[in-house]
Order: sequence, then structure tokens, then C-alpha cells
Amino acid sequence: TAAVGSPGAVDILDEDVERDDRARATGYLGKSSDVQWLRKARERRLGDPVEDGGAGPYGPPSTPGVIMSPRRDKLRRGSADPPEPLTAATYHLDDQDMLPNQPVDAYEMPTRETAHTLFDLFMRNANSDFLFIDNSATADQMMSTLHAAQRQHREQLESQHRAILNIIFAIGASYAHLTGDAQGGNRDHILYFTRARMLALDGDIFVRHPTYHSVQLTALTGFYYLCSSQVSRAWMVSSYAVRAAFALGLHIRNEDPNLPELEKEARVRLWWALWLLERHLVALSGRPTALDDRHCSVPRPTAANVSNFLSFDAHRSENIARQYFTLRIDLAKVVQDAIDTLYSPSIVKSYWSTVQVHIQGLENDLRRWRDRVPAALEFNAMERVGREYVRAARTLGFHYCMSRIMIYRPCLCPLDRRLEGQSDRSSQFNREAAKLCVAAAEDLIDLLPNGSDPEFIDPVQLYQEGPWYDQVNLIMRASAVIMVDISLETSHSNGGMQRLASSITKLVAWLREMAKHNAAAYRAWETCIDLI
Repeated sequence: TAAVGSPGAVDILDEDVERDDRARATGYLGKSSDVQWLRKARERRLGDPVEDGGAGPYGPPSTPGVIMSPRRDKLRRGSADPPEPLTAATYHLDDQDMLPNQPVDAYEMPTRETAHTLFDLFMRNANSDFLFIDNSATADQMMSTLHAAQRQHREQLESQHRAILNIIFAIGASYAHLTGDAQGGNRDHILYFTRARMLALDGDIFVRHPTYHSVQLTALTGFYYLCSSQVSRAWMVSSYAVRAAFALGLHIRNEDPNLPELEKEARVRLWWALWLLERHLVALSGRPTALDDRHCSVPRPTAANVSNFLSFDAHRSENIARQYFTLRIDLAKVVQDAIDTLYSPSIVKSYWSTVQVHIQGLENDLRRWRDRVPAALEFNAMERVGREYVRAARTLGFHYCMSRIMIYRPCLCPLDRRLEGQSDRSSQFNREAAKLCVAAAEDLIDLLPNGSDPEFIDPVQLYQEGPWYDQVNLIMRASAVIMVDISLETSHSNGGMQRLASSITKLVAWLREMAKHNAAAYRAWETCIDLI
């Protein structure tokens, strides 16, 4: 059955997530989460045969009629050893409170110079990937709002507009802290975020009827939590923003003749920003999505408007900008299909051969996606990518590798011991898919520039040229695969254990350098060292 794959017991919860504050902060993480994979590697290192077929108390059944009953029986009787808690494997920072270390005036604003710097950092390094702010005219309007706030009495400016500005400053400050692009302390982003919370992110936001700006505010808040490695909070806020967007009909094509076209486009862009954020957080957390594309008819942003957000030159680059955004959406769709068909609880009712068919179909979808990547965004030849396209190309490359990992990961486990009497063709498919999973992790690691020598490792360059808000998560996705493969008796790397060791050396070196200014990277580095 499908239960023999690496996701294992996808339809049961084997620990109390309310037992203490840290477990509650981590919460439930589904089987597509890399934290669950790291947990599996820890269990193997500690000698717990949780995934090794019939060798231990969690061995999967072999017939559909009793798909999970042996596991459930052991857990219910209390005869199974307690599983490794998720908190032992997580590197996310949900257990850390986002509280300032000084009194905060909600109405205070930064200097004009600081505000312009942080706003520009946000537009170039965050908004270019998610389109939260609709166009340059709106950006000018928001900065005019800032200047008005600095001149006028504090009560004369709507709190929600102030809150949006402060969330933008918080995101810009987060990037600035990692790259040194602006002066300020490492907790400045918490100060701006606290102001936003005091102004408009109180309990009333969940009972007030939504508006375009409240959806924009909550979407930006979810993204800020992602930047801060607060994955559980990011997922919860994003899910609320999706439902608020549904309430406003942002998911449906708007044909209102009285609504200006620019405002229609602004709603389209906000919807797709939220859509991309929600899809990404679902893959990261392994939790269900609030989206259902069957109910959506909103068109994608027009090429001209997309190009306004990307750091590309005009004319030729307008087409590249459109392709980039389209490729990101289509890749996210493939990942969601993988989650639905390979990691959802319903797979325990399927045969393993059905899972193999799903993997083949997803592989074909990904191949078609890969064939559409233009030469200007060719992430396997970064040395030939124009400087203005480096971030876009590297971002596509990282997420492409992550998608391959997600598709092939169910086969990276001791399937031959679990599936007695399977055909040679089935066994060969499993081995090849496991190799492709490890190869995808190695390819992702190869996208990290400059090898593993600390003298040449430059985290700032990586943040400037890639998805800085998600970099640690992507590195740990590859790390989890490598760690799981090392824990198996047979390596699935084409380069053998020597290649795996080289990959781990590079990952650890990068995380160690990133950890100097990144708390999530430090915890991720500790997690890897503990596994090694």
C-alpha cells in the first residue's frame, strides 16, 4: 500500500502538541515538512526502527484492509516506544516571542531617510517576488502617507495605513539586518512590527468585515512571519488572509464596469501574492491549504504590470518578467499537486503502484515546466545569467530542486524490505526515484556559490541573489534528504558516501556563516551538527 512510502503514518498524530509551550508553538507539522524528515533521521540515528518495515513497532501493514491498524494498536496500548518529538528536530523560531525590549510609541515614524531606505529594500527584495504593493503609483502614495504622518497630528492618519507602512518597514529591516544594507539594530524589525500590531493587528481585525487594505495588511504580516522563521504563525495568518480575500471576491474575475482598471489590477496582484505565500507555507508546514483552485477564476497579472515590480530592464525584460511570475505560479501548482497526491492522509487507501503513477505524472509536469524556462533565467548556468536576472534565476533554481525533492521523497526509504514480492520493475522505479531525490538535494546545494571554504562563503551575496526570506528553509530541505540518505544502509547518491559527506560539509559551512546574523540559521546549524 501507499503507507509503505517515506511519509509513513500520514493519518495519525503520535504526540501531544499541547504538552508544553514549545510543543504548542511548533504545533502539528505534516509529512511534507522537512522538520518531519529531520525527525526521521534523528530516530534512525537513535536506533528507533520507526520506518523500517516490520522490524519495529511502527512497521507498516501490507494489506489495504488494515492499512494502519498495527501502528494504531501499538500506540493505543502504549507498548510502542515514544516517538522523537518534533521540537527536537525543528529549527523554526515559533517558540520565540516577538516582543520589543523598550517602550513603543505606536504613532512614531522613522526619519524620512530611514523610511525611504527600508521601503526601497522592501520593494526591490520582497515585493518583486510577491507583488503585495500594486504599482509605483501606489508606492508613491504610500510614501506620501508617510510624509503626511510626519507632519500631521497622529490621529489624522488612518491606523491601518500606518500599520501597513510599519509592516513594510519591518520586512525591509529584516532584510537590512541580514545584508547590512542599512544602519540599525538586529531588533529594529520587531519595533516596527510591534507598532503595526498596536495600530491595527489587534483582536478586532478577525471580527471586522475585511477590506482590500486589511487583506493587504494580513498578507504582509504572514510574509513578515515567514521572514522571521515563525512558520506556524505565518501559516495561520496567511490562512485568515485567504478567507478574507474570498469574502471580498478577490479570487473571482472582476467585471464591475464602475471599478477602474487600475484598481482591478491591484486586486489581481494582491490575490496572486497571497496565493503564492499560502502555497509556499503549506509546503513548508505540511498543513492543509485554505485554497481551492476549482473555485477561482481570477486572471494572472498582465505583463506590463508584473514588470513594474521586477528589477528588470524594459522592453525585452517585460516578457522575462511575465515568464518568471508565471513559472513561479505553475511550479507552486506542481508542488501542491505533489502534496495532495503523495502526502495527504487519503493516500493510505491507495496501493503503492498508484503512488508510483502519481510520481510519474508529477515528473512529467515538472519536465514540461523545466522546458519552458527561458535562457535568461537558466539556473543551471548561472555564470551566463545577466546580473539583472540573477535573483530570479536562482530563486527558480532553488524552488525547482525543492519540487523534485518533494516528488521523489516518498521513495527514499527501505521500500524493498517493506514490499515483499514486488516486481523488478517496481523495485527499479523505487531505486531510481530515490536517487533522483538525493540528486535534487545535491543540485540545490550546488546552487550555493563558492564551495565550503569559510573564507569564500558570503551569506550576504546569497541573500542578495536569492530568496533571502526562505534561504534557511531551502537549505534544510536539502539537508534533511542528505541526512535521511546517510541514515539508510545503502547510499542513493551517484557519488556515494563521499559525495554525501561533501554536501553535508558545504551545508554546515554555509549555515555556520549564516548563523552569525540569523537566529534560524544558528538553530538549523545546531540541528545538523546534532545529527552528524
